[in-house]
Parts: sequence; structure tokens; C-alpha cells
Amino acid sequence: MRVRNVIISAASILAFGVIGVESLDLIATHAIIEHQKDRSVCPHDIEFNTYDEWIKTVNFPYSAPDEKLRRVKENYARIGLGSSKREIVEAFGPPDYEREMIPKEPWRSCIGYVFVYYFEKPESNIVNEVKDKNIHVFFSTDGKADWIVGNVGLPEKGHP
Repeated sequence: MRVRNVIISAASILAFGVIGVESLDLIATHAIIEHQKDRSVCPHDIEFNTYDEWIKTVNFPYSAPDEKLRRVKENYARIGLGSSKREIVEAFGPPDYEREMIPKEPWRSCIGYVFVYYFEKPESNIVNEVKDKNIHVFFSTDGKADWIVGNVGLPEKGHP
């Protein structure tokens, strides 16, 4: 009888431990979601589309006009690390959208922004690193490019 009581007690402790961990995980997840909803952490520049705004303006599968990629390729040498958002827009044209880089940890502030230029995107809500053809320009919080990367045959500049 004593062994049975020990086993039941151990199972109860384990169950309460699992429930406690799941509760803490749920609280942390909620805090992250609320933190990422807070646009004051990383304010969006209203001059540029959000992803949700952009997908309303295009049809999928999406294929950009040839001129868009040609412009980016012709002006790629003009931009680099330290280029401002304005310089990128002057060289490439406006991005399809700007995304804020809000960290998951609620105690961390905004870590930067990214301009996304799509040339091909088969599906709106699926990220496909092979089929999606794009360039991402990452900016620090002061608006200077610190990483430019894509999969359209141009060399990467900077690093994550």
C-alpha cells in the first residue's frame, strides 16, 4: 500500500509540474504576442505598405514586371552597408512592404526594419525559400542598411 501511495504522490507532483510549466509557457506566449502587437516598440513607417496591405494589391502567383528586377540589378552597386532607407528607395524604388523586426522577448526593444522586394511569389501565405524570388534589405533601428540578401543572383552584402 505504501509503494502505491508513493507512486500516486509522484504522479500527482509530476502532473502539477507539467500543468505549471504549461501555464508559464502560456503566460510567456501571451506576453510575446502582446509585445509584438505594441507598435510603439517598433513603429511602422506609414510611407510603406505592410505585408497585409501589399498582398491586397497583387494577385498570386505573383510575378513582378521585368523592369523591377532590372532596376535593382542596375543600381545594386550604388547601395551598400550604411545606406539609408531613402537611398535604397532611390536606387530600387519603394519596397513591396516594410516589416518591423520586433523581438519575441518582451523586455527587448525594436531591433530594426526590413524592406522586402518580391520578384516572384507563388503563394501569399506560404514562405518558400526556393520558389520565392526576393531581396531583403535589413536596417538597424537608426535606418541604416546592415544586411542585404536575396536569391536573384546578386551578392550578399553584410551579415545578419
